[in-house]
Amino acid sequence: MSLMHAKKVKLSHFFNTFFYKKLVNLESGYNYRAIKRWTSQRKVGYCLLDCDKISVPIHKDRHWCLAVINKKDQKFLYLDSLKGRDPNVLRALV
Repeated sequence: MSLMHAKKVKLSHFFNTFFYKKLVNLESGYNYRAIKRWTSQRKVGYCLLDCDKISVPIHKDRHWCLAVINKKDQKFLYLDSLKGRDPNVLRALV
């Protein structure tokens, strides 16, 4: 198949488990400067804005949750097996 006929690849990006902890620190609060390099096209290898989905694992005191930014469907998902909610996550990732 030639490149002209190739379908657009749907990209998903998964941040590592330290990303959210660095972005939102209990002591210093929201700190984009701490993770700015992690989101650069040079570091990632592609533009995050081109991704259909971006996943961010979040460690709550006793368990893990997952935030998913679904650009294609224009939705934000907060997945928590304990059915918890945290509006601060949405504010931090927007």
